[in-house]
Amino acid sequence: MNGEWSVTEWRWKPSTRAATRHWQEGRWKLLAGRAAQLRAPVEAPQGPLETRMLRSVLEANLGDRVGEIGNQTLQWQAGGLCLSVDALGVEPQIMQLPYAVDDSRLEQRAAMQLQLARRYPKATWLTGFSLIPAPRHARGGAKFYAVWIEHAILKGQVWIPTKGNGPLVRLRITTALPTAAAGQPDSQSAARAAQVMQRELTGLASRWALEHE
Repeated sequence: MNGEWSVTEWRWKPSTRAATRHWQEGRWKLLAGRAAQLRAPVEAPQGPLETRMLRSVLEANLGDRVGEIGNQTLQWQAGGLCLSVDALGVEPQIMQLPYAVDDSRLEQRAAMQLQLARRYPKATWLTGFSLIPAPRHARGGAKFYAVWIEHAILKGQVWIPTKGNGPLVRLRITTALPTAAAGQPDSQSAARAAQVMQRELTGLASRWALEHE
């Protein structure tokens, strides 16, 4: 995929003549059957429970938008960008992130951002490690995100703490950015893409809360 989706849509307008309509119906069934064959079968989700829960959230968040769901692939379009899941799963909490929003502290987030900066020394940070905004009485616990550019790739990641000192659920999404002079990302395009990325991460966090908290 080169950053854009190409979609073909077929429509059937039934004829007023019964014989023609019957012939059209047969052709339509053949077309629908062929289209179904082109979709690769998706295996049953594997891995830890939280990973399977996260995958179901991704599929639900896709809704009726254009996307590709495969055994090893999940890509979709948002705001003119082609977004791809780069990594998802669970990890032990090296630095304990609070589940309760009221327990989140600026010092914790600053320390986490320092860890990320050391892990990705060549990154340009558009949104540092932050608490995802949510309505005051929203369902669920705290969720965090960060957005950065590394080697002309925009990356966004969400971290979701689980109750009872459980594992940390994480999801990273990437998209290639158009480059300007000297191979550097165009600043205006990067700013627009970052806004799209933030909306997608926020939407996924809200969907997780709706379905699993």
